[in-house]
Amino acid sequence: MAVSGVSGKHALIGIKVDDAFFDEFIRELGLTPGHVKKAQEWALRQLGKWLIRVVAQKGKDELGIAQKHFRRRFKIYFDKNFKGLMLKAWFGTNPISYDSLGSPKQTAKGVKVGRKTIRGAFYSDVRRKQEQSIVRKALRLGPKKREPKPGIFIRKSSPYYQGKDAGQFTGRLPIAKPRIEIDETVRKALSEIEAKAQSQLLIYLKKGLDAQVRKVQGIW
Repeated sequence: MAVSGVSGKHALIGIKVDDAFFDEFIRELGLTPGHVKKAQEWALRQLGKWLIRVVAQKGKDELGIAQKHFRRRFKIYFDKNFKGLMLKAWFGTNPISYDSLGSPKQTAKGVKVGRKTIRGAFYSDVRRKQEQSIVRKALRLGPKKREPKPGIFIRKSSPYYQGKDAGQFTGRLPIAKPRIEIDETVRKALSEIEAKAQSQLLIYLKKGLDAQVRKVQGIW
């Protein structure tokens, strides 16, 4: 069995099981290849869920964001193009918008949403046409695109703006939507737990095989 690394713009881990590893179980425990396959599939699914739990917890601890914001970005699926069993865990690593964290509240320091305060930011409901025009221009929304939605914004001239082009602007415009970068956190978490995934997979495989043995023996 093997766990592949992290690659690409998103984070993707591939987990595969070598069928030869189970020959002993088939011979000594009276299991059929069908029983073994069921145990493998169950173990891989459990490992995928374990990966999500661990990464979401690490993201919460490091960035102070609720786990649900990480969980909704993960997908677990079997690779049908792989000969044998290959489970893939896909993790979207695009930045998380502060708008998605809860109801914003304007404060003297910026905008508070959930437990986080975005210093230097401001909230606009863009109801007035003048505000819509400013936001549309600042975010480069063409005339054919939908109206800008209410949200949290920050001026690029603000000392609290952390974009790649920070320090290049003065004045009220342009503005940007502040977001939380999670790419590095997710990749770091996956790299840290990659070695543990091997031993965790063995634990789930043992449980899955034990369940199949009980079925064969008629214990349940």
